[in-house]
Amino acid sequence: MRDGCDRLLITDLNEGTLNETKLQAEKLQTGVRVEAVLGDIAAEEFARGLASKAASIFGRLDYAVNAAGIPGTPGATGDLEFEKYRNVQQINSDGLYLCQQGELKIMMEQKPVDGLIVFN
Repeated sequence: MRDGCDRLLITDLNEGTLNETKLQAEKLQTGVRVEAVLGDIAAEEFARGLASKAASIFGRLDYAVNAAGIPGTPGATGDLEFEKYRNVQQINSDGLYLCQQGELKIMMEQKPVDGLIVFN
């Protein structure tokens, strides 16, 4: 935002965290437009649809920063319940992959074809 980005679409599974992030972004730069969308990027339709939503709101999608992630349960791998492992993978890996698919689709359809995707 300090380098000129003044339109953002952000998402989070936790409404409190989402609202706090929105407030922080708005404080960094006056005039910034932040659209906050509550949702779960591990949900295929939601994750793929975020890029379309951003393009619909802002007219196009030039940049995407995929920075979602949750920590796993500390402890020995042999003791980790498979469902807990799967949940981490669904968000940290599958969710980012699904977001990227949606982002690439939008960016490849834009004229001119352009865009940048960053994973954090």
